[in-house]
Amino acid sequence: MDYADVHGMFSAYFKEALKAHKQSIRENGHLSPVVISAFEQAVADARVPNVQSLKEAADRNFIDNFMMDRILVEVGRSTDLPNGMRQMLLKEYRRANGAYCQAVLDFDSAFGSYDFETDNQATVPLPSSQKSSDFTSLSQLVTEFWKYARLEERWTPKTEGEKQEHIDLLYEILGKDLDARTIDHPKARKVREVLASYPVNRNKGKLTRGKTLDEILGMTGLTTLHRLTINKYLQTYKGLFNWAKQNGYCAENPFSGLSLGNKRTNDEAPRLPFSDSELETLRNALLDKSRNLQEHHKWGTLIAMHSGARLNEVAQLHLDDIRVVDGIHCFDINGSGPTKKLKNASSKRVVPIHPGLIEYGLLEYIDAVRSKPGNVRLFPQLTYTESDGYGRNLGRWFNETFLPDLKLKTKQLTFHSLRHSVVRQLIKGDVSQAHIMAIVGHEPGTTTLSTYNRNGFPPAQLLAALEKVF
Repeated sequence: MDYADVHGMFSAYFKEALKAHKQSIRENGHLSPVVISAFEQAVADARVPNVQSLKEAADRNFIDNFMMDRILVEVGRSTDLPNGMRQMLLKEYRRANGAYCQAVLDFDSAFGSYDFETDNQATVPLPSSQKSSDFTSLSQLVTEFWKYARLEERWTPKTEGEKQEHIDLLYEILGKDLDARTIDHPKARKVREVLASYPVNRNKGKLTRGKTLDEILGMTGLTTLHRLTINKYLQTYKGLFNWAKQNGYCAENPFSGLSLGNKRTNDEAPRLPFSDSELETLRNALLDKSRNLQEHHKWGTLIAMHSGARLNEVAQLHLDDIRVVDGIHCFDINGSGPTKKLKNASSKRVVPIHPGLIEYGLLEYIDAVRSKPGNVRLFPQLTYTESDGYGRNLGRWFNETFLPDLKLKTKQLTFHSLRHSVVRQLIKGDVSQAHIMAIVGHEPGTTTLSTYNRNGFPPAQLLAALEKVF
């Protein structure tokens, strides 16, 4: 395939997908906040991957490769591609998917809007006294945005803390009392210019701690923000003004299109999943009684290896979260409780317990924990932190002690690699995209699934898929 073939293939595919999504909006109403957030992220990632870590890069790479292969199969093309061709296809898929997501967002924003001023006659100008009432300061805009973001449970506490830092800097650059309507493209570019010279760890560094922004910007030799971190700030501002535009506070989003480009081209994605032999080494070591591993380390890791659950999803499990559904033992992964967190709405799911875990003795371990008075959580030894939930101890042990002991430690292999290994094994087992997403807690990839399969798949179907792991 040459570039013209690739462009034509994706154009035809996403044109049909857009028709279907528009019809769904006409029939079922506007997109959910979760879908809007996912689509906005896809639009941003089409320009430059907005990732901060290897695990985020691998998440994105796995899903994008998988979705691209599904399209290739659907249109009758081979998925067995040379690496150079695959990288070109992947780049073009992301561009096409970003354009598609933007088109869906634009249609959703415009569809069914109410306009009470436009008619066949000229609009009568409002008196100046009424015009002044339209004033909305930047801080007032942020307060409104924050209110609804919290109602929608859009962010985890850690993410909200990061975004608050971004907003505090925006106040410092533009002023809290500035009329939000006057924030235009020149002002947005000024913000980007500041970010380009902004130091890392401003409030911790000896040279910058306690100094004003103007003083800091006049200094030289400071380590400044990484390009991806700058884009993260800009993504926060773009999200704020996208909401402002949708809710009538401004006509345009001044931060649209300001993300910095990716200077790296044709880079291969980091190899993050464990190989089959490495997984066998991990499993054998975990089941080796002579190692005298702590039970929460052993079982926490084994559960992640056999379910694809995220670190904190495993660490925060309650005893009540292990239950029988349709005769099958399952993990109920949820955010119920004051200290339980989920990454997003799609993370809430019921996942069957892999038969291997039952064979190793997980149910007996659960019974032993239940038998001790006062135990509520599956791993009561793991302590809670606001930033990391319950996963810090388990993650540090695995990354800093267990992997080095097994001579498996690299920058590309971490606890999160277990999740990617499960996805890789499911893909190799020819498990459908829909079932993979249901198991690992990703947003359903189609309107049909998100609209008509909200209760999820029967545990028996997911168990049959999970049996492809190991």
